[in-house]
Amino acid sequence: MEKKFRMHILEDPSELSARAQDFLRRSARRECPSRFGLPIELWQVRDQAGKLVPAPMELIIRCEGFEQKFGGLRYEVRRSWVVNGERYETARGGEYDHLGLQTAAWQAPGRGGWYFEWTGERVSKPCRDLIHSDGSVGTDIDGGSPYLRIAPSLPHLIESHALTDTVATWKPWPMDSLASPAIELLDGLVEVPEASWGSHGGGCRTPLPSWTTTAGTTRTRAVGCSSGLAKKQVTVEYRKSLTDGTKAL
Repeated sequence: MEKKFRMHILEDPSELSARAQDFLRRSARRECPSRFGLPIELWQVRDQAGKLVPAPMELIIRCEGFEQKFGGLRYEVRRSWVVNGERYETARGGEYDHLGLQTAAWQAPGRGGWYFEWTGERVSKPCRDLIHSDGSVGTDIDGGSPYLRIAPSLPHLIESHALTDTVATWKPWPMDSLASPAIELLDGLVEVPEASWGSHGGGCRTPLPSWTTTAGTTRTRAVGCSSGLAKKQVTVEYRKSLTDGTKAL
């Protein structure tokens, strides 16, 4: 494999949507990333038998690429909800760093490849945030449970966070309403591809809270979905003209 050196995502966010670029400009900053403190070629990891072995090249390349492109990235994602008619808002911080010399890595039985841990979302959690050598983002419990993919890539994860942050500012829409206008809003939903991904097992998707906003003559609605036990989001956005009832995709 050839090592590729990449510009940091804050220096060149062109692969992201306009929404995600706006989110990073508003919320993101770059701090000094974690370093290994010694040549990464000396990094040792445990194989499936638990034996310490030199980190394979595919794992080294993925970890170096992560540090170059995302290392030190910080941002906060806003979330909001309504309880008894009163609106509440909070924010969760994300940190894009490996753990230096303490970075653990594991082989992925069945799936193949390797994965390593990184800081991820700064919340109390029983699981680890992981990056696979194939570029996907995942989680597991303690390094012994199977790797569970939650996003195809880090850009997908950023896109999802950007959309979550955007809808946090919108007027909440009551999901328990069965009125005709509410049902009509569900018609014609389409995915936002850059912030969406499917389930490996094709599991059932369960609707999460949604929001609407009005700007000019366009009403925009986003619905988040989850599948199985993964922490992922599948997000769709819907636009409908308020004047003639046609869809503006």
